[in-house]
Amino acid sequence: CSKQPMPQQAFAEFIEANAFDIGNPAEAGTTTATWAERGGVRPAGPSEMMGVSKGLSVRVEETIQNHTRLESGEIRMEWSTEHKGHDGQAIKVPAAFHLLIPILHGGARYSIPARLRYRAASGKVTWFYELHKPEFFLRDAVREVVERVGAARDAGGCGLPIYMGTPPGNG
Repeated sequence: CSKQPMPQQAFAEFIEANAFDIGNPAEAGTTTATWAERGGVRPAGPSEMMGVSKGLSVRVEETIQNHTRLESGEIRMEWSTEHKGHDGQAIKVPAAFHLLIPILHGGARYSIPARLRYRAASGKVTWFYELHKPEFFLRDAVREVVERVGAARDAGGCGLPIYMGTPPGNG
């Protein structure tokens, strides 16, 4: 579920259970590739996602600086938080990945971009992801099915009527 926080263990289980649905960067669709390019990110593949899901060691360094001008009473406070691995190096967490999944059962697979997020607090890491505008992919999948059924009807196929709006006699 997009935007639902998961502790490390639940995130690892989620990624493992859904690794088949995570696309390789080379498989990114046009929308995902454009989104990644404009956002300056490279979608991670299944093996990278599996690696990060199995564990992350984060050292949180916080700095607070207080500057006071006695003559005017002005106060400036600066907070900074930096996440590093226990080796002191910057943590390398993928910024994004993409799913290759059918939107509708039996339908075509869509490349849906997602941002990967984590938060470190109170000695624990919490993960979540945000799908990029999933409603657009759903709308496209439904449009595709409507077009296929319409083409089948026009070709003398099943003859299912397709109503855009309100069916006749209902309003």
